[in-house]
Order: sequence, then C-alpha cells, then structure tokens
Amino acid sequence: MRKFFLFIALMISGVGFVNAQNFGSTVTIDYETHSLKFTVTSVDPAECEVICPTAYKSSVDYNVVIPEKVTIEGAEFPVTRIGNDAFKSSSSTSYAERLKSVSIPNTVTSIGNNAFQNCCSLVGITIPNNVTTIGNSAFNNCYGLLGITIPNDVTTIGNSAFNGCKNLLVISIPNNVETMGESAFSNCSKLSKVTFEEGSKLTALNSYVFSSTALTSIDIPHGITTIGSYAFSACSALESVTIPNTVKTVGQYAFNTCSALTSIEIPNSVTSIGNYAFSSCSSLESFIIPENITSLSNGTFSGCSKLTTITVPKN
Repeated sequence: MRKFFLFIALMISGVGFVNAQNFGSTVTIDYETHSLKFTVTSVDPAECEVICPTAYKSSVDYNVVIPEKVTIEGAEFPVTRIGNDAFKSSSSTSYAERLKSVSIPNTVTSIGNNAFQNCCSLVGITIPNNVTTIGNSAFNNCYGLLGITIPNDVTTIGNSAFNGCKNLLVISIPNNVETMGESAFSNCSKLSKVTFEEGSKLTALNSYVFSSTALTSIDIPHGITTIGSYAFSACSALESVTIPNTVKTVGQYAFNTCSALTSIEIPNSVTSIGNYAFSSCSSLESFIIPENITSLSNGTFSGCSKLTTITVPKN
C-alpha cells in the first residue's frame, strides 16, 4: 500500500522512475547566456555528468553555475562528474575563451580529463569538498588562476592537471593525496611555495612534477621513496631542498639547472642517483655522496662550475 501511494505521489509531482533505458540519455538545458549538455552515466545509483556547452553568445563573458541535479526523461539525476573535455578550449574563438568562473556543486566527486584545459580566462573556481579525483590536464593552461584549494578528500591529481597555470602562486597538497601525476604542476612559472600536509600518503614525486616553477625551497614529505626524472628541473630560484630518509632514488635530471642551489644533503637511504641529476647546478659548491652509493651515473655534476668539494664515503 505504501509503495502504491509513493507511486501516486511521484506521478503527481512529475518525477519519473530511473531505469536501465535512461543510461546514456542526454538533455540540454538553456541558460541566459549559454546552454549545457548532460548525459546519464549510471542508473544505479542515479548519476549524470556535464559533457559540454552546446550554445553560447559570442560577445559576452560566462559565469557558469552547474546544478546539483537535472531531470532527464522525467527522472532526476544528481550531477556527480565534470566530463572529459567538458569545457576544453580548442580554438581562440571557443566558448572556453570567455569562461570566467564556474560554480561546481557538492554532488560532484570527479573532474574529468581535460575538463577545463586552455580555459585561459578562468579566474574563479572552487573545487567542492567531495571531489576525490582531478583528471589528467583538468586545468592545463588555465592562465588566469591565481590560486586554487585542493580539497581534503582528493586522492588523485592527474598528469599535467595544473601544468602551465603560470599565475598560480601557492599550492597545498592534502595528506589524502596518494598519486600526483607527471607534470602535475610543471610550467607554473610563478609557483613559489608548495606545502604538504603532515601525514602525506604520497610515495613518489613523479617526473616533471614541479619542473620550471618559481620554487625557492621545498620540504619533501616523509614517505616519498622516489624523486622522479626532471622533478625539479629548471627551478632556477630553488635554494633549499629537504629530502627525508625514506627516499631511495633520485631520478635523472631531477635537479637539472637548479642554478640557485648552493648545497643539498642527500640522505644515506638513497641508493641510486640518475644521469645528470644535478647537472648545470651552477651555484652548487659542495656535495656529500651518500654511503650506499657505490658509483655515480653519467654527467651527475656536469656544468656545476662552482663545485669544489665532493665528499666520498669511506666504503
């Protein structure tokens, strides 16, 4: 009897039932200056994602508010994802060139690959607390971003997620982040400060992760075992690096062209230093080789014109 009355209530309210036939269905919703398209990605639970803008006025700027839920074929679907390539800019006249701000609802848990890539005018965006994944190149080349807060629930930051955000100044990495992809913050030419929350779950700083940034110092968190290839390459302002005793590998070109670095202490936990790891560190004056290193790779100190002292372990 209760199910019967629920059915009647739903019929009166105009809200339909979710069923398998809804999967893949789409709807386009018109707003004052633009339209957005949504597609059903799951029926159990009911979920949908924003997949793209479909129409817009070419002479105005856009401030997009993504709704918490939309109605598709008579049924309600929470918006849980910003789809791959959703707002990606591919030409100088595209929608994304005039996108100024985006309001993302708390129902969203994932931001897809290339979701806001090349949205160079985007200056305002808040990633909601329920987001756990920031996809590959999600904010790649978003020049207008001055700052962004990564929520505590994020576990994955994809490859090149913030690559080329050249006006980004400061970033804090929450301790729940387990994976930070290659080039995640590379070419952020004004990024001068990166902090890691205590208790970080990261085990690797992947290739190019902070290359070509304005970092002046970095305190690598305990638990990191690998500093990847080119991880800090071309960080010309980097003066101070703290490496924990959990690190075992320093990749090739890891600190290449860190021209302000005068000294660096490598813990004895390190067993491998890659080719050209400290090449062109033109201010490096001294270096102590860790006890567990038995040989140095090609070009480790190539171009270190001020290096006068290398301390070799007794063994």
